[in-house]
Amino acid sequence: MKKLLFIAAVFLAGISAASPRLQVGAFEEERARATRLDGVKLLRMELAPKRDSFASVLIHPPEDPWDFSGYRRIVSEFTNIGDVPVTVAFWAVGRPGWDAAVGTVKLAPGERAPCSIDLAQRWPGGRVPKVDSGHIEYLRVSFVRPAAGTVVEMEDIRLEGNSQPLIYPEGYKRLEVPAMVNAPPAPGLRVKHQLKVFREKEAYHALYLPPGWTPGKRYPVIVEYSGNRWLNPPCHSPGRPESGRMGFGMSEGKGFIWVNAPFVNRDGSLALNGWGDADVTADYAVDLVKMLCADFGGDPDNVILTGFSRGAVACGYIGLRNDKISSLWKAFHPCQHYDGDGVHGATFESALNERMPRLNGRPTFHTDNGRHAELHDLFEQTGQPVTFAESGIGAHTDSMLLENRPSTLELRAWLKRITAAEK
Repeated sequence: MKKLLFIAAVFLAGISAASPRLQVGAFEEERARATRLDGVKLLRMELAPKRDSFASVLIHPPEDPWDFSGYRRIVSEFTNIGDVPVTVAFWAVGRPGWDAAVGTVKLAPGERAPCSIDLAQRWPGGRVPKVDSGHIEYLRVSFVRPAAGTVVEMEDIRLEGNSQPLIYPEGYKRLEVPAMVNAPPAPGLRVKHQLKVFREKEAYHALYLPPGWTPGKRYPVIVEYSGNRWLNPPCHSPGRPESGRMGFGMSEGKGFIWVNAPFVNRDGSLALNGWGDADVTADYAVDLVKMLCADFGGDPDNVILTGFSRGAVACGYIGLRNDKISSLWKAFHPCQHYDGDGVHGATFESALNERMPRLNGRPTFHTDNGRHAELHDLFEQTGQPVTFAESGIGAHTDSMLLENRPSTLELRAWLKRITAAEK
């Protein structure tokens, strides 16, 4: 990832010429080349000759997050100056406890057209928008299954339309997930942290100690694996450890040590897609839990494994990979995917014959996986205890765990019973 600094004028539609202009700060190149342009054109984005579905450019505010309260849409003009058709995805990304709103536009070679982000977008059944327009962390431009050699220019960004500020419905509760910061571990903070043997390498985990954490006391632990890097509208998943939010939603940020574990390549770098080296990833988790119990009071008899999407599959494919790592867990919570569905080599046969027997009677709670007949078959054939719940969110996201949906309340009650019981 490469970060470049520039200042550019972004005009606010509907505001008088005397009004101050919004300033854009840094932009980051993620596997795409970005060049600042002059005049009304903001930047040119070029993909490598090799096809890359995960290339993107991030546009940051100068300092604090943007406050777009009162506006309905973020709009920019895009021009396809390449030789191949392209679909542009334009994202507004909120703070960690929220999601991303997205607009898309299909462009033929030589075509110019606007792309608009509706800041009032909601998930199915959602009672609030996907993002709080008063706190936008950054904008992202990516491409949907782009061809090699894609080249797109982006013009000025403007805000349009009127919208009411975010108002929570009566009785609605939404958890605010803390952002990961670079600081020593402390109660109520979520920090970037590394195992000692990885200090000179990239791999890290995101560590959260609950408010009131006290040295010398024992705390249950939630270990979480995040989803793949996936920028396919409407799913915005960066694939990094801090992308995960489920452990905070399960515990409501109270009483549990919560850690987002990484997928690790053999050279110690992060794997944003797939398992990295599955054995290295599993060994990292073993050392991580050992460290949490020794240094931060983690209760070795109360460690829960959870994960979303890729992370859901990892609950079995990594978490039950061998007897050593399997022995760590008291219970499991996969969400939207499961070990045995074929993702990244996690076949039904290997799950049934190699990993499911290692459950050995320990409970599993599945969120949004109940429709899969093969998954029911796995548990019926092996006789393992399981609970299924459906969130009704109708989209590939873990944000249902930040709301008091019936499935979330059921999961929290299950977690309370599990951690109160003897292992």
